[in-house]
Amino acid sequence: MNQSIKSILFLGAFVVLISLAVFLTGLEKTTETTGKQCSLDTTLMCQFNSVDTDAAQVIVKFLGKVQVEEQNQFQLIMSENLELAHAWIQGVNMYMGKIAVINTDQRAQENPDKHNLSFFIGSCSEPLMRWQLIIELDNKLTKKPERYFVNFSTEFP
Repeated sequence: MNQSIKSILFLGAFVVLISLAVFLTGLEKTTETTGKQCSLDTTLMCQFNSVDTDAAQVIVKFLGKVQVEEQNQFQLIMSENLELAHAWIQGVNMYMGKIAVINTDQRAQENPDKHNLSFFIGSCSEPLMRWQLIIELDNKLTKKPERYFVNFSTEFP
């Protein structure tokens, strides 16, 4: 091979290596937390089934279409080996901070596998807003946190 072809091949390999390094640096470390995603559709329900041997199941069921400037409610039903740690909502296409999710069930101690939760989303200048509900659960068997993500949108005239 002549010198110019060797130089082009070397430069190409170098660019691929640098691109791979940049890509891998941008990846989030997921050794501590597993993640699952669902986009809310007309059924207003997301069901997550674990592929692990512990067969964890998480169901998020909204009681109505998510509305701005109104109280929104949903149920969180989960396997007994899971425990609710935190839940919040954040804007996807516009930063709105962390919006609190409140446990409205007074009987949560009696039935820790089922929670009635609510939240309030204010309106903003975006007519179509995309949101993400983040539910963090503690897995009692694996002793690791698990995150579940429910994506939905709201429209404001």
